[in-house]
Amino acid sequence: MKRRLPDAPARATALTAIDRSLLVEAGAGSGKTALMAGRVAVLFANGIEPMHVAAVTFTEFAASELLQRIARYVDALASGEVPDQIALAFPQGLSAAQQANMQRARKAIDQLTCTTIHGFAQKLIKPYPAEANIDPGAEIIDPGEADIAFDEHYQTWLRAHLVGKDHDGVVAELVVADERRGLKLLGELAQFLRRNRDAKPEGQCWSRALVERFIAAANAFANGLDGLHFREQQTDAKCEAFIELVEALDELSPTASPSNRALVDALTLPRHETLFTQNRKRRALQTSGKWHQAAAAAGRSKSDGQQAHDRAKVHYESAHDALEALFSAIGAELLARLAAAMNELMRDWRDYKRSAALLDFDDLLYTARDLLVSHDQIRRALARRFRHVLVDEFQDTDPLQIEILWLLCGEPCEPSITNRLGRELRPGALFLVGDPKQAIYRFRGADVTAYIFARTAIGESGLLNITANFRSVDPILSFVNRWFEHVLSERAGQPGFTELSSIHMGAKAIAVAALKVGCRCLQPAHRQRDDPRRKRKCRRTPLLARRYCAAGADRNGPLALRAGSGRSGTFGIDAGRQGLLQPPGGS
Repeated sequence: MKRRLPDAPARATALTAIDRSLLVEAGAGSGKTALMAGRVAVLFANGIEPMHVAAVTFTEFAASELLQRIARYVDALASGEVPDQIALAFPQGLSAAQQANMQRARKAIDQLTCTTIHGFAQKLIKPYPAEANIDPGAEIIDPGEADIAFDEHYQTWLRAHLVGKDHDGVVAELVVADERRGLKLLGELAQFLRRNRDAKPEGQCWSRALVERFIAAANAFANGLDGLHFREQQTDAKCEAFIELVEALDELSPTASPSNRALVDALTLPRHETLFTQNRKRRALQTSGKWHQAAAAAGRSKSDGQQAHDRAKVHYESAHDALEALFSAIGAELLARLAAAMNELMRDWRDYKRSAALLDFDDLLYTARDLLVSHDQIRRALARRFRHVLVDEFQDTDPLQIEILWLLCGEPCEPSITNRLGRELRPGALFLVGDPKQAIYRFRGADVTAYIFARTAIGESGLLNITANFRSVDPILSFVNRWFEHVLSERAGQPGFTELSSIHMGAKAIAVAALKVGCRCLQPAHRQRDDPRRKRKCRRTPLLARRYCAAGADRNGPLALRAGSGRSGTFGIDAGRQGLLQPPGGS
């Protein structure tokens, strides 16, 4: 049984409000592609020519699917038929003028831009090679080939720094101190700088005052303990560990600009187990009871012991704070020096691409951004060319891509405004569809924080929530809403959770359930791992579960197996784990 769409007004606005720039937050299974294609169709029906519309999505495959959907809608509307998916946009059907517009759009559909963000950037810069400072015949290098070529340049650069005669070279010192971790850090930094060419280290990283602050904190800790009439052994050991660090860091204190070797040696100092846990986190000072015992042994009261512990804890935390600030400054200073050493690598990489007339995906984005920033007349011309830009999977864009969109779709502003999102968007110029819950491409540079900034820039008046889900039944969505509302909320540091609404009631059968199948322990705990009978029992348990899933699938919908032993030695069977994939209306 289907319900009426609970978000029908928001869907109608997303389709028809072509004079407003909007951000539509739509979850999985909500019909985002239909919204994108439908809005393009509405633009055509209102006389907007296809050449003035750009639809941008995440992959070439998705762009191909979107283009096919748009073409189907255009064909149907040109024939006077309104597809069910976009009926909200044409409640009275098409007027004669709208149908005529659709027929003209059908003839010019090949002028529509439907591509990825990189393809769109290429389309922006291609007519202006001189202004963009690129070779007119430049070709796009395959990402895999680009990775191989960059790695060759990186290896050449690395060998030069490892075998060179540069005394106290930061690259060589880092690798000599810890080859595995050093090479890993260098490779990651090279890739980061390659893809984030605007990134710059902080201005002032190192300060001798940080060493002096730590020395003073450690000495204050020692002096504070010396002034007591009784001592506690564990606290003494922690204080001694700080004093040892002071002596080890002595080479840093006399100079305002320490050598690379001194910095690397300081950063790779072993973390004393009395001060740090195994994962290099600060170890808490939990010696209150021992201080009470020490006070009692010295004939002092329990309150004296507590006061001594409290004072020692203040000194302990102060020394840790100073040491943490010092290590952070050392790391930042080394990072800045490594980045400076890699300037040569990045310059050689850019020169190679230019001499070979090649552009990689990052070149497309940065060149497009720079063109829009440096040539306002061209920016205005491109804005007239692409009057309506629609972007799908907006949560997977990065700050650079968002900057390009705002430059292209924003009103002219004063040069003093450096924040690109400070531009006011032209009415109807930008239509964004995204779902922050699906932001999974951080490893590619996508930044959900940039998404939140963009959402704030658009404002509440431009935000629409599409909540109806065509893919899942009510019990599944109720389960998701219940368990994910908190972990994805703004209170939890996430972009926020919008409840999903089902239009398929589903049957009254259980959609999410768990059954426990016991595995009786046949041997004592220390022999269970090697017991062959227990292994056979555990192998049979998943088979039993699979039979249950197969037998129950016809009655209860798809079932999924989750097998994993816990403290009780049980296996769980989750009914409905694959519920999101089951046919709408199924149980």
